Amino acid sequence: MNLPVECEGAPRDLGRDQGQACAASLREAFAAEPLRLRVRLRLGAASGPATELRRELLRHFPRQAETLAGIAAAAAVPLAWLAELQHREVSSTQS
Repeated sequence: MNLPVECEGAPRDLGRDQGQACAASLREAFAAEPLRLRVRLRLGAASGPATELRRELLRHFPRQAETLAGIAAAAAVPLAWLAELQHREVSSTQS
């Protein structure tokens, strides 16, 4: 069951609220990734397509980019990993 998350403020604040609410699930999902990927992402090295997606978010959807940054900060997961997840999701829907 999904419980509602109370969010207020600017996009980064909304992301922090969401990240706090989902922190345990996000950290668990990140921990399930292969060690090599986790190390690379902790260093901020996303894949090429994920980096491009992040750049496009910053350029065309800055509020969404700020929200993702807030989620990553509050959940203590790398922002590069969230970009990887978004890239995977977009890629799977285009196939």
